[in-house]
Amino acid sequence: MKHWFIYLIFFTAFNGNGQNCKSVKTDGKWYGEFVNKYGTSYTLVLELDKVKKCRVSGVIRWPGYFNSVATIEGNVEDEVISFSEKNTIQGYFASKSPVFSGTISNGVFKGTTADRGDETGSFEVTNSEFINEEDLSKYRELTESNQDKFGLTVVGDKVSIDTAKVIAQQYIYDSASYNIGPMRAEGISSYGDIEFDFTMSLIYPYWLRTDLEFSGVTFVNSSNDTKTWSYDSNEDKVYVSELEDTSEYRMSTHFVKSHRAGYAINSVKFASVDGVPTYRFHFQKEEDIRMIYLDTSDFIIVREELNSQIQQYNGPFLFEGALWMKEMVQMDDQNVSKYAYDTVYLDNSLTKDFFEIPDELKLKIDRSGEFESDFYTKAEEAYAEGNYESAIEFYTKAININSNNVDYYYSRAMSKKSIQDYYGALSDLESALQLSPKTPLYHNQKGTIKYALGDYANAMKDFNKAIEVDSSYAMGYYNLGFSVAKSKDFRGAKNYFDTAIKFDSTNGGFYFNRGIMLAELGSYDSASTDYLKTLQLEYEDKGAVYNRIGVIRYRKEEYKEAAAMFDSAYSFEAKPTYLQNVAYANYYDENYEGSIELFEKLIEDFPENHAYHNNLGYCFFNIEDYDGAIFHFDKAIELHKSSGQYYQNRAFAKSKLGKYTEAIEDFSQAIRLDPEESENYYQVGQIHELQHNKFDACIYYNKAIEFGYETTDEMTELCQLKKD
Repeated sequence: MKHWFIYLIFFTAFNGNGQNCKSVKTDGKWYGEFVNKYGTSYTLVLELDKVKKCRVSGVIRWPGYFNSVATIEGNVEDEVISFSEKNTIQGYFASKSPVFSGTISNGVFKGTTADRGDETGSFEVTNSEFINEEDLSKYRELTESNQDKFGLTVVGDKVSIDTAKVIAQQYIYDSASYNIGPMRAEGISSYGDIEFDFTMSLIYPYWLRTDLEFSGVTFVNSSNDTKTWSYDSNEDKVYVSELEDTSEYRMSTHFVKSHRAGYAINSVKFASVDGVPTYRFHFQKEEDIRMIYLDTSDFIIVREELNSQIQQYNGPFLFEGALWMKEMVQMDDQNVSKYAYDTVYLDNSLTKDFFEIPDELKLKIDRSGEFESDFYTKAEEAYAEGNYESAIEFYTKAININSNNVDYYYSRAMSKKSIQDYYGALSDLESALQLSPKTPLYHNQKGTIKYALGDYANAMKDFNKAIEVDSSYAMGYYNLGFSVAKSKDFRGAKNYFDTAIKFDSTNGGFYFNRGIMLAELGSYDSASTDYLKTLQLEYEDKGAVYNRIGVIRYRKEEYKEAAAMFDSAYSFEAKPTYLQNVAYANYYDENYEGSIELFEKLIEDFPENHAYHNNLGYCFFNIEDYDGAIFHFDKAIELHKSSGQYYQNRAFAKSKLGKYTEAIEDFSQAIRLDPEESENYYQVGQIHELQHNKFDACIYYNKAIEFGYETTDEMTELCQLKKD
């Protein structure tokens, strides 16, 4: 019932409103032109059938658009004829405009075109019955000349083919091409009616250059892994554009690239390209469409279509095991150019520098488009947002346009450093130093990167170089101090920090690090003075400063004050280390409850930290909660079974509960793990003495003395030991 209902709706639409579809004469050939919204015109030929049941069909021809032909289907409603292209049967795939809509009057059919409701152009064609023979001859000549220009590509029906076999063969061809060394091809290129002598040079996968010469005028087109550039000696200008696609396989065939990029094979049809039988593969990914034609006999690519760009290959042959073509034709909807190769040979003298813009041409780069400063601005914005990868891309684009700006190299180096591409950063800093060798900042940054790589000796050489070119460069002295401190030469490091402060007394980091050196040297009061100075200078990492002040208080056994400082550090930055330090300070201040609370909080975040459980065991032991202590010593041992200290701690707690047998077992395990720890022997001796087992007690007391335990009067009296 549902299908009948739909039929009745259409019946009413086409026949219930007084239409007279049969009165509209459409059959015949119609000649004219289509003009798109940009003003570009194309010759248009329609071959329409008679209207049947208010439906119209036929073909549309685009002689000047790759000699293309497509079927059309549509309808007539209120004398308005609407149709759209359906299937390509010749030439290029893409439709010029999806929907045509217009009316016929006095042998003229005209109207507009639209794409998803947006107007895209207009058309006007005249029925051949209203055109004189002379004008018809012009249309026929135009069709023939465009067939010579674009060739004849005819598309047939769908075919079934083993696509896996085809894909495998394409990868084999692609792999063979990558194995070719640097090579050149020489021959004749034609562009319209003009012929050029040309040389094509290439190194797979990125580097390609074509040099053409005509009547003393030189044209160069070149591309590498980041940009394409061209030089016209007639205009004496170099034009540069950045490459969006810098993938590893940029010079691969479109077939291989499409497969790698996840395009689906929509359909495979039989096609004839200038008489060569082919399979036409229709690749699609969302709205992006590619057409690739393969010879049916050996799956060699004959033609590729992508975004109104066509490449056609004629006369394939093997060169160094890889496929090459005797002729390549490149087409767009305006022009056709051909390259016919007379000679192909390997040339090991080619290097990648050959594909870059020569120094003598860099001053001739056309600046009328987007300036490198635009890219630099975008790069700086990306860097400020922490988007370092994008920043690197924009800095690179700026460098490709102007490779003499030292700021571009330095800024890109800092972006690379931020993503830990240290070797890339060093390379950019070398480029910066070539342009500006007397800039201490660049030497200094090289040093910081080498320091990050663990190459401390060479890092110091760079810091010294920075000072060599500018003896007042404070950051150089600071980094030297930092490097010297690595070897525990705290006094030498302090001296470097002294010099850094001499040349820049406003840098809080200088005072902070000198304070650390002073503290290591035991000069706690001077260290504290430097830390307070750091806070006055608005040093960013206040938490680190308060933590260091806390360390000084801790070392001076001022535990309550230390806990307050550590707590301040934690309030600025909630680092577990700072909270742990508060807990330790509380413990030594005998604030065991406060220490327990903090260690329990730490364990919530770090349940596998055995040291935190051990410290909790200490706290519970000191408040005489021996069961609680044993619980946490158990946990510590469970997480870290190789610690003799943990077994010793649990043994002490078990001894307090009178569990002497279990305590001896734990002390014995501690002895197995750390056989030279005298305390364990002494404690086992103590338990045996408590149990009136004098013989075993003395055995363990003697062992304790053997490993350095100080002899007591009790031990001497019990075991009749000789006093020294």
